[in-house]
Amino acid sequence: MAPQALKPGGQGGDFGEGAQRELGTPRRGSDRTGSTCPFPRRSLALLLAAHPGVQAEMHVSVPPLVEVMRGEQVTLNCTPSSKPDHFVLEWFLIERSGARRRDYVCVVTAGAAGTAEATSRLRVFEQPEATEVLPNRGTLSVMDNAPQVATCSSRNGNPAPQISWYRNGRLLELPTEMNEDGYMTLRTVREASGLLSLSSTLYLRVRKADRSASFHCVAQYRLPGDRHGRLDSPAFNLTLHYPTEHVHLWVGSPSTTEGWVREGDSVQLLCQGDGSPNPEYTFFRLQDRQEEVLSTNLEGKLTLEGVNRSQSGTYGCRVEDFDAAEDVVLTRTLGVNVSYLDPLELSVGKELSVFLNSSRVAVTCSARAQPAPSLRWTKDSVPLEDGPTLSLGSFTFDSAGTYVCEASVPSVPLLSRTQSFRLLVQGSPELRAKELEPRAEGSWTEGEDVELTCAARGYPEPELTWSQPGGSTAQAGVAVMAVAVSVGLLLLVVAAFYCMRRKGRPGCCHRREKGTPPPGEPELSHSGSERPEQTDLLMGGSGARAQGGSGAFRDEC
Repeated sequence: MAPQALKPGGQGGDFGEGAQRELGTPRRGSDRTGSTCPFPRRSLALLLAAHPGVQAEMHVSVPPLVEVMRGEQVTLNCTPSSKPDHFVLEWFLIERSGARRRDYVCVVTAGAAGTAEATSRLRVFEQPEATEVLPNRGTLSVMDNAPQVATCSSRNGNPAPQISWYRNGRLLELPTEMNEDGYMTLRTVREASGLLSLSSTLYLRVRKADRSASFHCVAQYRLPGDRHGRLDSPAFNLTLHYPTEHVHLWVGSPSTTEGWVREGDSVQLLCQGDGSPNPEYTFFRLQDRQEEVLSTNLEGKLTLEGVNRSQSGTYGCRVEDFDAAEDVVLTRTLGVNVSYLDPLELSVGKELSVFLNSSRVAVTCSARAQPAPSLRWTKDSVPLEDGPTLSLGSFTFDSAGTYVCEASVPSVPLLSRTQSFRLLVQGSPELRAKELEPRAEGSWTEGEDVELTCAARGYPEPELTWSQPGGSTAQAGVAVMAVAVSVGLLLLVVAAFYCMRRKGRPGCCHRREKGTPPPGEPELSHSGSERPEQTDLLMGGSGARAQGGSGAFRDEC
């Protein structure tokens, strides 16, 4: 459009080096005339008074391009090439419909010096809002041609941003024309504020590898000074549908690499197909070439609780996927081998008794196991022989002890058993005396304690006795003395007991004259059936009375 004279904004005057115009860019909104431009349509003119008589040719300089963020203040400078006495400087605004930029024209009229003008372009930038992405939350099939994956939006920016798509951090080079592999569509909307919003929809033929891929979109926008900004959307994943191509079946822990499991353990069979969504799994056992269905589930797991040896056999898994290709094998089988080790059996009992220096003896250890175990013999944790048979001979007392047969299965960890027996060696005891530490002559003193130790081994357990050489002279005397003391003590006890029995009779154990009976006690006669032995014991014999005829006193007790 042609330059339009704007309404004067003040009186004429001398601006010296040039004329300035300060502009404030308003926020989002329309002007009073209904224009989509955020700037109001108002006159921008300066009428400058001048003095007559200026004849020089005029030139005007302005900045050709001024860039600014929306809402910031900007100054436009207009500088004449000469300084006539009288001139008029006017600013004109040229609007272009549908554009977020304006051209400002500075016109200087200086009479005879002529008229000059220059155009300054003002470019206003606006950073868009945060980038939004709306992924397809349904299930996308790899058998479809370029289904809709997601829509990305960048709103209220200026100029319009650019939207690009990324998969696993790598840019997707996509055209805007429709095709079977992938493309994107763009749509730009001018908001009521005059700002621009852009949306992009991604159409992509997904592959099986995209099941774990991460997608996101990026909005790139321009800034003043040839700078650029970038706003990334949140990442998202896709839910895909793809048929099964491979099936795997294996035995979970605690199985061995050879497929052995221990009897009594809980064993888990795991089946996995690479299709999505997760297919249905059917577990079975082959019995005489017939399938015995054990379980059907979506987890692909079968648990055998406390397996026993009868459960050894062939197990299988089948994936129910009707979208799979005809040449894909959907059934897998494997063998489950249950290992076991029964208690060990010895050819002898818990104890084996032999005589000293007797002939050789062979002891056999047998084990029922699958797979075949390894056997070894130990005595007091010391290895002896490998194999089921232990040969013993040249028996000494050192041969006695506990012998252990150990059975283990190297291919199945923690599968082992033990059985033991005790060997007893009979024979004359072997005596081993512990000698005293030698001392110099005269170093022993009377009363000093001396410890003598005697050790013997044999079976049955020997008994130990001590004796002193030449002990018949001194030991005999000591024994006679000990017997005499014992007898004397016994007699004292008997006498005390007799006195206690006669305690109630007066005059007992007291001195009295011969022939005088105790008070209240009749004098005993020698006639009748009284025995002299009883009389002598109680009263004293006739000989005793005769000896006491002199009137002397004696002890009756």
